Parts: sequence; structure tokens; C-alpha cells
Amino acid sequence: TVSVSTFLPPCCDDTMDSIVKDVHSIKDKHVFRLLGTISLATHSPSARHRALDDLPKRIGGMGSGTATWLKTLAKRAAMGGSFNGEVMRQCLVLAGEQLAHARYECVQHLLKPVDIMSHAFPEVIGQEFEVLVSLLEGVRGVKKGRTGREVEERGLL
Repeated sequence: TVSVSTFLPPCCDDTMDSIVKDVHSIKDKHVFRLLGTISLATHSPSARHRALDDLPKRIGGMGSGTATWLKTLAKRAAMGGSFNGEVMRQCLVLAGEQLAHARYECVQHLLKPVDIMSHAFPEVIGQEFEVLVSLLEGVRGVKKGRTGREVEERGLL
């Protein structure tokens, strides 16, 4: 776990207690919705980008220490463009296309980020379940064919 005080910017004159009190007294609950949008991999990159743009406007009236702390929290929690459902879907679709052309090494490389994302954010793999099932059915079909040994050797199924 990370201590809340590690988010405290070095230039901040506010104490951690005052920042925590300010955060708990936020009347605009939309701030917390924005933080949720920023931190969840299930939201689209454009939704997260809009939330990152809107957050400074919502917290502008708070003390500088609290606003800086919330901005730092948002930056640390931001998912970026690499871990989200769209990226996972594209990796799965591309893996399926490579499987159809018997490019098993490519399939293996495309499934590595899917494996990492599914462990870090299991809710994302749930959104792409149908695409994953389709890919696994394709692997199962190849396994029955003459190239099944290579599929097994690469650990694709």
C-alpha cells in the first residue's frame, strides 16, 4: 500500500490533515465521479481525457495544497492509453486474424498484453468475453488440425 502522504507535493505548505479534511468536505460529488472515471480501465480513453480536463475546473476553488494533491492523485491513477478495453479488443481481434493465417508466434505476442491486462484489470476481460471466446474457438479448431502440435508447443491453449 502507498501512504497518502506520499502524494503530498514537496512545495505544499498545507499539512496532510488539512488536505484530508478538505477532500472529505468536498460538496461537489462530481469530483469523485471524475476520479473514478480517470482510474477505471473500463472507461474509454476519450472519457478519461474529458475527466482529466474537467477535474482542474472542479477543484480550482480549493486550497492550492488540496488541488495539487488531487491532481497528483489523478495523474497516478490515470490509466493512460495502453490499458483499456479498446486495446484489449484490438489485440484479441488481431490475434484471431494471425491465427487464421497460421502465424502462431504473432498470436503469442498479441496475447501477452491481454494476459497482463486481464490480471491487472479483470473487469476489462469481461467486456471482451465474446471476442475471447471466438479466439479460443479458433485455437481449438486449429488444435484439431495438422498444425495442432505447434499450437500446443506455444501454449496457446
